[in-house]
Amino acid sequence: MWELYCYGLGDAALPFRVIRGLGFSVRFGRLNVERSRSNTMDTMKFLRIVVLLACVAGLSVRADFESNLLKELHGVGFKLRPMVVRSKIFELEAEVLKQHAVEKLKEMNVRVLTDSESKVLPGEPFLELAVNIAQAQGPSHIYSVSLELRERAELERPKESVVIMAVSTWNRESLGIANRQEAVMQAIDRLLRVFAEELHGANGG
Repeated sequence: MWELYCYGLGDAALPFRVIRGLGFSVRFGRLNVERSRSNTMDTMKFLRIVVLLACVAGLSVRADFESNLLKELHGVGFKLRPMVVRSKIFELEAEVLKQHAVEKLKEMNVRVLTDSESKVLPGEPFLELAVNIAQAQGPSHIYSVSLELRERAELERPKESVVIMAVSTWNRESLGIANRQEAVMQAIDRLLRVFAEELHGANGG
């Protein structure tokens, strides 16, 4: 098993763009390697390069989220974005994953709000988890896990109009290659832990 984790990637589609840019193609949920040149590197070496380049590119465009954005944040709602799992091996159930994430947040003393509680807080803050998995070769899978804090904000527009929408005020992403489902769950737990630590750090906890 080979895994690499990096934080701060701002685009969940980045891994697939990088894959295509290096001569790979994703078809039917599997990663196909096109070797049009005489290249003796095996598939896993290619995959390692893909992940490394994706991490470097993501870190170079990462937005600097100030810690004061987490100040006075007394709780968050939680949502799971529809998962993209193109695998015959990994089986992730949305409801089980959501419950797991909520329990982990509570264990780390992060108050998880109900929908009604979230709506009465300024900005209606909620964490959004996104999971994307694609089978590469054999048991190996490429995955991307992102965690975003989203809040409602007013955007000023000409002619005194105002647009209200949910914007990302905190974001971290983990990208890697793994051949077991537990590795993806561990990546999710790490992102949740990063959020909890930064939240408590911003509030003197």
